[in-house]
Amino acid sequence: MLHSHIVEGAGFGPVRMGITSGTNPYAGMSGLRLDSSRSIQGAARRILGKSGYLDCFDPRSRQDSQRADALTIAFARELEDIIKEVFEVEYPELRAREFIPERSISPEALSFAYRMTNRVGMAAIINENGSDIPKVDVQGKEFQQNVVTWGASYDFTILDQMRSGRLGISIDALKAEAARWACEYFLEQLAAVGNSATGLVGITNAPGIQTATQVSTGTWLAQIAAIGQATTTNATPPAVVVAQAICADVAAMKNLIFTGTEGIHTATDCLVPISIMNLLEVTPQSPGFNENTLLDFLEKTLKLKFNVWPQLNAADVSGTNGVHGMVVVYKKDPKVLNLMMAQQFTQLPPQQVKMAYEIDCYMRGGATQVRYPLAVATMKGLG
Repeated sequence: MLHSHIVEGAGFGPVRMGITSGTNPYAGMSGLRLDSSRSIQGAARRILGKSGYLDCFDPRSRQDSQRADALTIAFARELEDIIKEVFEVEYPELRAREFIPERSISPEALSFAYRMTNRVGMAAIINENGSDIPKVDVQGKEFQQNVVTWGASYDFTILDQMRSGRLGISIDALKAEAARWACEYFLEQLAAVGNSATGLVGITNAPGIQTATQVSTGTWLAQIAAIGQATTTNATPPAVVVAQAICADVAAMKNLIFTGTEGIHTATDCLVPISIMNLLEVTPQSPGFNENTLLDFLEKTLKLKFNVWPQLNAADVSGTNGVHGMVVVYKKDPKVLNLMMAQQFTQLPPQQVKMAYEIDCYMRGGATQVRYPLAVATMKGLG
């Protein structure tokens, strides 16, 4: 999404306008703020007035007044062209590729499959003739997931190209960036929660992942907010108690992975919603005793790397006690989970439609594959 804004003028040098005599019509205009068409027109009128240019017209004459207004508007439009800049709206950082190891599959694939195997059977003491020797075996289960195509398109006209040269702005490039962002953002959503309409799953709802039961009481947001109300005379928990409570919740997720895999997998990362991360970064662990924030305390104690992922703000679609934020603890390992990509962002050749060009863009992938779901744990209703 792009917006055009008018930026502050930087002051103008002396310009001869034919009827002034050694006077700088732009004196005192440095730092001029031009934030609307009306302001620009007013500034233009003041500049023309300082130059004495409007004095040659009789304000009582309707014709002269119209001519003056026309010149003011024309000059204002020139100012608009000179000082206009385009600013790109800032969006949440796209981080799915950072959090989930990427894996490539065939661009034309319609689906992909992965197999989970399990060893069954144990050794035992046997007779000397081996008549009672136990058998071991390997059992397997296959999981299949679709590969889908998503895309966005943009267009620009011949006149857009002409205006690009006039303004020094590459309109087609800006639109291409917008299409790229739209496709990458959709990938971000697929990686987090999948797409129920096509059977895709994300890291938060893949089959077999574990959901931990919250140890503390209330959302993390509410617990942290209570720190500011704590005194020596009331029952409100001080910061150190809140730090221990939140630590216990994350430890429960980490322990669920360790015990669920019988020590084979140990969690390495924790992903939290943006609202929670902001408070963890700025809330002291224990005011007056150390300089650690809650985030410092959690990372040092639990030996996890904490990161913020805006996609978790509403990952719990149904909500838990009215809260949709979710926290994910997992082992970041390509053997555990992958972001399945069949085709990176691709732009097709421009197609001319009358006086415009249309460009279709697309990507292909299969969202998140979790091969070892017991190495991923979530907790709902935290913020």
